[in-house]
Amino acid sequence: MQWFQIFEYAISHWLQKSTEHVLGCVLCSPGCFSLFRGEALMSDNVMNTYTTVSTQPKHYIYYDLGEDRWLTNLLFQQGWRVEYSAVSGKFLFDKNNSNKYLIIHSLIDSYTACPESFKEFYNQRKRWNPSTLANYFVLLSNYKRVIKNNNDMSIFYILYQVIVLIFALTGPGMTFIMLIGITESIIGVDSTISLIINTIPLLMFITVCFFAKADSQIYFAQILTVIYAMLMMAVPISMALQFKEDTLSSPNLVAFGLLFGPILIAGILHPQVRIKYSKISLHCKVGSFVF
Repeated sequence: MQWFQIFEYAISHWLQKSTEHVLGCVLCSPGCFSLFRGEALMSDNVMNTYTTVSTQPKHYIYYDLGEDRWLTNLLFQQGWRVEYSAVSGKFLFDKNNSNKYLIIHSLIDSYTACPESFKEFYNQRKRWNPSTLANYFVLLSNYKRVIKNNNDMSIFYILYQVIVLIFALTGPGMTFIMLIGITESIIGVDSTISLIINTIPLLMFITVCFFAKADSQIYFAQILTVIYAMLMMAVPISMALQFKEDTLSSPNLVAFGLLFGPILIAGILHPQVRIKYSKISLHCKVGSFVF
């Protein structure tokens, strides 16, 4: 579980946040890796809005499930720039003024305690995923005001976030398509039977989520995650068989490349996180998308 999160943090920081830093502004500054200017936190509509008590379901998703992402959202809406420092692994908060840059020493170290059990991890993602999508919609729905208030934001940055959101929304669907192709290649059944086989466990999990207690949901999700992780071991064989029968434009091959391309690229570009972490991430990615 920890290996999966190590590689996930590596992709999030070295690829995604670095890209956001170059294009405009980091969209989420994790609480465990951040430094804040007091002036930024006390800006208009930042701390007052951040401390608002949730009274509606949508407020609960915005404010409470991902408080670090919500705080970052409020900061760049007020014109503050959120930067990523690759040297120290920290984030710099600065306004659009060259005289107000915050310098962070490269010797600073920061640590976080990641979930060690599947239950902790599952509950964490139940908070993170809805919050992430909600704050994406907040940004995109107010993009004109954000660009107007923040000189570091541009239409290219907004388009990049639109692409990221599209991948986030279509990721589970592409995963499902890939699972159908794997089952079809390995077992030797047609696509209809493969579709039924892969739909049954998802319908079972949805039923468990509606009628069972939280602990039962987590236990069932853990079982399916292990099954999907074992199934992912057959991906190289399945991809080879499909490449032999089809072309590179095959839906399953395209889905595999879009989903796991960043994992493979990160493993090659950043060998310090070890290749075993990328393998664990590859095997567990399906479970993280599905649940």
